[in-house]
Amino acid sequence: MKKIFSDLKIIRIYGLAFFIEKHPRFTRIISAVLSAMVTSLACLLLKKLL
Repeated sequence: MKKIFSDLKIIRIYGLAFFIEKHPRFTRIISAVLSAMVTSLACLLLKKLL
């Protein structure tokens, strides 16, 4: 966790692409959470429509 916070400074210098290359596991977790949120939102919208 400390390594991620220390590399947040690197994001400001090199950008997000560099961070993604350095932390593939961290970005995979974020993408999994985002996809889960999108699917749950889609299900909620479908329930309201039907």
